[in-house]
Amino acid sequence: MSHMMLNFSIDVVIDFICFAVLLFGSIFALKTYRTSNIRTYFYWGLSLICMASFFALDGFAIMFLNTVLGRIEAVVIFPVTIFFIITVNYALRESYNTVILIPIFSLGAVVCYLAFQPGMVAVTTIDGFTGVIWVGLFDIFASLFFYILSFYIVFWILKIWLNAPFEIKREATILLVSIIILAIIVGITNILITLNWALLWSVNLSFAIIFPLIIFIIRKEPKLLFVLPFTPYKIIVSNRKGVILFEHLWAKSKIGETLSSRFLTPLQQQTQEKLKTTGLVNIHLKEGIILFYESEKITVSFIISQSSKFLVDLVEKFSLEFEEKFKKLLEESCEDASQFEAASELIVKHFSMFPSRLIDEEKEPLFLSKDVYTIPPEIEAKLRRVLQNEEEFELVKCEIQRSFGEQLASEFLALYKELTEESEQPEEEETD
Repeated sequence: MSHMMLNFSIDVVIDFICFAVLLFGSIFALKTYRTSNIRTYFYWGLSLICMASFFALDGFAIMFLNTVLGRIEAVVIFPVTIFFIITVNYALRESYNTVILIPIFSLGAVVCYLAFQPGMVAVTTIDGFTGVIWVGLFDIFASLFFYILSFYIVFWILKIWLNAPFEIKREATILLVSIIILAIIVGITNILITLNWALLWSVNLSFAIIFPLIIFIIRKEPKLLFVLPFTPYKIIVSNRKGVILFEHLWAKSKIGETLSSRFLTPLQQQTQEKLKTTGLVNIHLKEGIILFYESEKITVSFIISQSSKFLVDLVEKFSLEFEEKFKKLLEESCEDASQFEAASELIVKHFSMFPSRLIDEEKEPLFLSKDVYTIPPEIEAKLRRVLQNEEEFELVKCEIQRSFGEQLASEFLALYKELTEESEQPEEEETD
């Protein structure tokens, strides 16, 4: 009885390492999509699943020297490219429609046709490498997908890096450098392969090193995926009288600076009829868009660079939860903004993926005006009791807002109360 010999080599090991890494990345992307309903993650996850399948098929094709698997792996590169182009396009302009898909589908049809023609795949041994290779026109057309895919990866990361605000510039730089290193390694390796086919494994090794780094960076800082296609500037929550109850700032804008209670009320009155009918109105201005969303007791004004269905959904969820969270205060017609500071938790919950654009360079927080860095009035009052010096107060105020942002309020107040109670106890004991 004869036994089939397995062609187990370093190429196979690296293929399966790439498969495991990409499968992990796809699980992360699709799991994030389920919890956030952000479509960029969905298309990215599908692209990673297809890419993981390619490396698995390549590993098995080399291990079993199976030409059928070698043909199928070439076909799989087609959906990898399609899904990744859609990922990039959706991240850039929140749409999967793009003209480039027409030639890509045409190229895919050619590759699918050639994949099952005779003589397109061969088992060979070259320079010590034994495996399955693509031959002739099939090799040329299938390899084109790798060049298209590489171009789109570099293009997307470069766009992210160019538009990334200071808050996430370091992560964007690491991402860009990783891609540049990958491109250099793959380019050099492709030249060396023409001299020695045994070096083919080094191409996959570069993927095995770089892919985990890219996935790790994006998992650590998901805001990188939201540098594009729009910029949120400011969100304002007001009651039916136009009194501002809560506001949050992501970036400075002319609209955001002028939009106060005095200007909000006339705007709301102008759009009142349409708000009653649809609950949603977009006002297009030269500097951006003001999105008005009206619920039962509040109106949310969201200033953004351009309209987006994704943002509209977020504003709707935020509005409903704001009403639920502050139901009692709203019923009592409370107009004290300090009572609504806890709405910062809802900002973190629904808008945490958007990076702040208030800081442009490392030393800028020391020179920002009081208007840019704001903390809840209750915290500011208690901070003034601790810091009498005005310069020290402004510096600490800026650092608090920059370091802790919206998540500060409850923790700071709880700590302040605890320390105050501890400091008062000895005095009471001495009095007794």
